[in-house]
Amino acid sequence: MVTLLLLTVTTLIEYRLQVSAIKQTASEKLTAIRDLKIGQINAWVLERRRDLHTLAQDFDADYTPGQTALPHAKEPGAGARQLRKRFERYLEAYAAYDEIFFIDAHSRRIVISTDRLAEGTLIADLPYFTEPLLRHDIYVDDIRPAKPSMQPTLILSVAIWTDAAPPSVLGVLGLRINLADSLYPILRDRTGMGTSGESLIVDERGMALSELLWRPQAPLRLTLDAQPAQLAAHGAAGAIEALDYAGRPVLA
Repeated sequence: MVTLLLLTVTTLIEYRLQVSAIKQTASEKLTAIRDLKIGQINAWVLERRRDLHTLAQDFDADYTPGQTALPHAKEPGAGARQLRKRFERYLEAYAAYDEIFFIDAHSRRIVISTDRLAEGTLIADLPYFTEPLLRHDIYVDDIRPAKPSMQPTLILSVAIWTDAAPPSVLGVLGLRINLADSLYPILRDRTGMGTSGESLIVDERGMALSELLWRPQAPLRLTLDAQPAQLAAHGAAGAIEALDYAGRPVLA
């Protein structure tokens, strides 16, 4: 009886040690995947910033305040039309973008855009117009639904200044990013996570900003109340065992 009890206790201890070791290995693997994803997303953001910086260089050489690329304008700006052609060529070369546009600082309207239906649109107090005017750096907007598709989109924008002394602002140059063809493929890559693992992005409220494996059409429509998502939304780090947004036990 004593021998059997000792054997049972020893086996239980060994089992628990094995489970603990497996969980530790899985946690370390998950942390490594997280760090890899963070590096990939940071590199993606840096590439987008570099593209916008490239477009912004020497912008004022082709644009005169008050110009418009609209064909029905009384005095169509040749420089503005040339800029639009340059934007269109850039858009053709890079699938990451849905639109390149310029907002005139005086009229606060989109005067040049690769989406010609957008030209003439009044942009009043939207952050991607107002924020770049307050800083000498690129502004990264929140992920928002794009009209009319309502698909998630991200806008990077920067103020364009003249080279004259003192410099004056011409307007704001913006890139509307196609997340489905640029950012989301990074998250969809589940290498090392098996068939059920996934990476996702949430905002400070827990709103899903990226595609979810188990909830179609989730971006900007579904707030995740699950503990892993809420902890991430509040900036917590580390691995935990919990139920995910689909009610499944996971290591997150």
